[in-house]
Amino acid sequence: MIHAYDKSYLSAAQKNLARMLDYLVNDLHYPLETAWQWFVTSELSARFEQGDCSVLVGLSGVELARAVLEQAGEAVPMQKPSYAYDRSPEYWTGWVLAYYQWLTSLRFAEIEQAVSITKVRLLYTPYHEMDVRQFADKMNELYRAAKPETNLKAMRTLAGLSQSELAGQADVPVRTIQQYEQRQKDINKAQAETLLRLARALNCNVEDSDTSNYTALWPLPEYDLLPNVPCQNYCRKVHHTVFHLHPFALSDKRLFHHASIFGQHTGGVLFHFYRCKSPFHGAFSVLSDNLPKSFSASR
Repeated sequence: MIHAYDKSYLSAAQKNLARMLDYLVNDLHYPLETAWQWFVTSELSARFEQGDCSVLVGLSGVELARAVLEQAGEAVPMQKPSYAYDRSPEYWTGWVLAYYQWLTSLRFAEIEQAVSITKVRLLYTPYHEMDVRQFADKMNELYRAAKPETNLKAMRTLAGLSQSELAGQADVPVRTIQQYEQRQKDINKAQAETLLRLARALNCNVEDSDTSNYTALWPLPEYDLLPNVPCQNYCRKVHHTVFHLHPFALSDKRLFHHASIFGQHTGGVLFHFYRCKSPFHGAFSVLSDNLPKSFSASR
């Protein structure tokens, strides 16, 4: 399963987002909706979503709150945080939203557009007593209700293609596309080759393959790729070449994206992708007759 960033950062990310909201709302007395809007529209939010370690674990929750205030143009008080024995509903809200964003790789703005933070806060009872995965199931349900049309259908409509035309261009059965669009089949469990063919036909990138109930096809990302990602050929079998990535601490999502770009660059087919035991390495296989020894994913 591919998430927004490596799971080793998740616990700290949850605590920091939770503490940020708790401090802004209960210590500084800003409205929850205002505090959340400041965060969602800040540059810090985008870095958090992409797994930037300096934001996820490099700042405490209080430091993150003060950075959000600074970017929002608000006065930054140095008031010391209070620590209640019981976690507040706002703390829980930040904690579960960090988990859900990691799980789905959705942007916080996308989550807010479908399910507002006010609605999330109202889920505190009874979900704060349940496993966080039950909260995620409820969020999936609310998200689907707010956004009944899958991204696959939206991208196909934008491209002006019928299901039959997309099937022909992507070499994917029409019935399979229908099942993906009707959520009868989970596109996020499709083979990487199928996703890449659909992405090519729709002129978009495969950005995520673990969003539970949403299509894995997204428009071109707004962020820049890290430059000069080295790919070293360490195994060759017939036409199948496996490349190993050493791109610092990229998230699974970004590793998968680099692999997809590499496949497009070489005119090959990405048919396997996985993360190694080390959180800093990933590998993918490409079927191609045009394989360079190094490759830059920068644009």
